Amino acid sequence: MEILIVACFLLVGFLLSIIQERHLVKPFLSRKGFTVVSLASFSFYLLGAFASLRFLFEKFIFG
Repeated sequence: MEILIVACFLLVGFLLSIIQERHLVKPFLSRKGFTVVSLASFSFYLLGAFASLRFLFEKFIFG
C-alpha cells in the first residue's frame, strides 16, 4: 500500500512538471496559475521523496 502512495505522489508531481514545461513552450496559464502548478509539483515530488524514505526505513532498515 505504501508503494502505491509513493507512486501516486511521484506520478502527480511528474504530470504537473509536464504542464510546467508545456506552459514554458507556449504560455497558457496565468502568472498565479503557473505559481500554483510549480508549488504543487514541488510539493508532490517532496511528499513522494519523504514517503519513499519512510517506506525504505520501515521495511528494510528497521525491519
